[in-house]
This record gives sequence, structure tokens and C-alpha cells, in this order.
Amino acid sequence: MNLKNYKNAIFFAEKLVSIDPKMKEFVYLLGECYFMNQDYKKVHLLFKKQDMLFKNQEFQILAARSLLNNKSYDACLSVLN
Repeated sequence: MNLKNYKNAIFFAEKLVSIDPKMKEFVYLLGECYFMNQDYKKVHLLFKKQDMLFKNQEFQILAARSLLNNKSYDACLSVLN
């Protein structure tokens, strides 16, 4: 991810999540990779699917930023509330 090669980062992050889907650090890393690759819808769907959306503020903020960039304003507000 540091090399801005987001497609490769997504590949490896997806592998990490498939190994241990409840490891919140892996899920957040994959969400960051999706966000940097401008796959905004995938960020929210990933966090929701893994039941991590309301795990902590970092997940909420990244999901809200993704929804905002995707112009899903009502969903963004509901995540922040």
C-alpha cells in the first residue's frame, strides 16, 4: 500500500481476511486499500459484512468517508449517528 500499488495491496489484504475474517486489523487494512483504490462502496459493504462497522471510530469514519465520496449522504449520516 505504501508504494501506491493498491490492486496488489487489495489482493494480499483479501488473503489475510480470508485466513482470519475476525481479525479487525486485517479487515481495516482491506477497507483502507479499497478506499485508496476508490472502491468506496466496497468499504462500507466489507465493514457491514464482517460486522465491524461499529467496532470503533476508525471503522465508522472510514465507512462515512467512503459513503460521502460515493454521494450516499443519508447512509453517511446514519453511520456517524
